[in-house]
Amino acid sequence: MPPVQHVMPLHLMKGDDEEDTALLRDAASAAERYLATQKWCRRIRERYFGAGIGGIDAVFRFRIVPIRADEWIWVVVGDLESAYLETDRGVRLWSSSSSLDVILTGNPNKPHITFHPRGKGK
Repeated sequence: MPPVQHVMPLHLMKGDDEEDTALLRDAASAAERYLATQKWCRRIRERYFGAGIGGIDAVFRFRIVPIRADEWIWVVVGDLESAYLETDRGVRLWSSSSSLDVILTGNPNKPHITFHPRGKGK
């Protein structure tokens, strides 16, 4: 199990209805494709669903076989540009854009994540 609460194995993920579930599965596939493009990800070992709304945004937790990266990675996909969060060595957001700041507050096991345009975070 991942070192956080409130996530479920990806194969147990269900949306509010069949359409929502299908859209969340599409998002999970997009998150996996995103990881496959990263040089530091040798392969995915475990997959978990964190939260999401089908067709809008979703957050997934992956355990990977890394190359100079954290073993546990959060991946955000959807209307936002795909990005990942490393938390093993402190919280950092990585995306192919430099237009967002991420702010995590609350308990590290159940963080509240907010995104702000670069330089506008509080």
